[in-house]
Amino acid sequence: MKGEEVRKNITEGEAGIKLTLAIQVVDYKTCKVVPDAYVDIWSSNATVSHSLHSPFTPNTLTPIPQGMYVGVQGYPGMGDPKDASILKGTTLRGVQPTDSHGVATFDSLLPGHYSGRATHIHAIVYLGATKAANNTITGGRAAHVGQLYFDQALLANVDKVSPYNTNKMAVTKNTADMLFMQGANGDDPIVRYALVGNTLADGMFAWIRFGVNTQNNLKVNPAAFWTPSGGVMNPTGPISQLTGGGFGGWPGFGGRRRAAAAQAEAEKAQAEKED
Repeated sequence: MKGEEVRKNITEGEAGIKLTLAIQVVDYKTCKVVPDAYVDIWSSNATVSHSLHSPFTPNTLTPIPQGMYVGVQGYPGMGDPKDASILKGTTLRGVQPTDSHGVATFDSLLPGHYSGRATHIHAIVYLGATKAANNTITGGRAAHVGQLYFDQALLANVDKVSPYNTNKMAVTKNTADMLFMQGANGDDPIVRYALVGNTLADGMFAWIRFGVNTQNNLKVNPAAFWTPSGGVMNPTGPISQLTGGGFGGWPGFGGRRRAAAAQAEAEKAQAEKED
């Protein structure tokens, strides 16, 4: 979503395993750290939400399903494609600057899974952007567009922990995920991690390093835009293109599996190959 806020804590009170995520940005040619970059991340929610957290309707209770991108309407298999309330939330979306060591840190949750994709977090690294008065970033260029993933053994244990153990959607393993296999072609897109307590339920710290081409100016075509009035779908974005500009259904796709495959193709077109 274009227009996400600069904020460290992106949980908005949702349930899930607390995740402190540190992303270091380095120049892949020189191995020098890249300070003053902006890292934009987003991921699907951990479980069924009993309230859709929105600055516009804070007291409105709107159940939304597991493994769903809050803020984007019409992803295959993710709730009612006509439910516009999905656009009003910003859970698990946010932007952070890198410090003098090239590190951006987020207080997030370990994402939930959804059909057709391995568990992952999306990330874009912007260079030359500035923070605007409305707490978003403006200008700059995307030097890196990619996704990060989690160890398969870790995810197997995560699915035993509440509330993840209530997620009934099919699990797609890393090695069965087309985009994971692309990202792992010469790179390691899996985070390193450590538990902060005795059990997963106590939370975890995870870290990864992005080696970026600082000369890149990659095209970014967001699925939606965040505005002062809430989220608005991008009429030329990847999801709108799949649905022909509307959000009333998924004609031409024989079931959730093929719909998820169509989503993966859209994400493939949007994402750039790892540097």
